[in-house]
Amino acid sequence: MMLDYLLYRAPKTREGILYHNENEGKIFSDANFMALPFLALAGRPEEAVKQVFRNIEIMQDHEKHLLSHIWDDDF
Repeated sequence: MMLDYLLYRAPKTREGILYHNENEGKIFSDANFMALPFLALAGRPEEAVKQVFRNIEIMQDHEKHLLSHIWDDDF
């Protein structure tokens, strides 16, 4: 049930990256230690790896050399 939700029904960006909440266009770094390990253990490691690397790309502040905790797709 959770696997089906994450793969097919959860809100995502155009690139397929999971949003943190149903009604907000926000990505949280929390996904890297919550949903993504679940995807890997549930037999979808390729999806987990895609999510991790795309999360890093989205949340990286190149100027400060840090990762943001939250990315808001609406800004």
